[in-house]
Amino acid sequence: VETLQALLSHRNTTVRFHALKSLNKLRAANKELGLDQTLLEYEISQMTERWHHAFKIKMAFRSYCRKRGELEQADDRFLEAQDHRMDDLEERIFRLLGLFCGCEESFQIYNALRQTDAQLQANAMELLDEILPPRLKTPLLDILDEDVSEFSGKLTLDEKEVDAYLRKILMDGTRWNG
Repeated sequence: VETLQALLSHRNTTVRFHALKSLNKLRAANKELGLDQTLLEYEISQMTERWHHAFKIKMAFRSYCRKRGELEQADDRFLEAQDHRMDDLEERIFRLLGLFCGCEESFQIYNALRQTDAQLQANAMELLDEILPPRLKTPLLDILDEDVSEFSGKLTLDEKEVDAYLRKILMDGTRWNG
């Protein structure tokens, strides 16, 4: 268990994901696994920050495309890739929450939030609000709030910020941008 927990911080995202899956399987079989709650909270916070970063990049790029006055096919692909990355990060957050507060609850909440039934989504958000520690509530609920326009209003980017984010994308140096 300690080795798998250590792998949650591994540089390679595939290694992190497989360690996370393995820990979830172990937790499902043994509720008293003795996981490091502080480490799990830290990893949830890290994934949440990565999601916010991906969202800012997406908004900056969308702003750049609007300024340019057109959206090309390559732009659509980039925006779709950012959406996919954000979805992957959400899944990882819920897998971590599964370790933090119980596999069944987080899996049920994750699936309910993916449904189109507004009442089911509202119930899932309410349950999530009840089980999250206070430090994680605001950043996680911002991510999961269906009305992203309210959240994006907090991320008004001026021209310098748009340029900085686009430059970061191009100069990041990592193969998969994060």
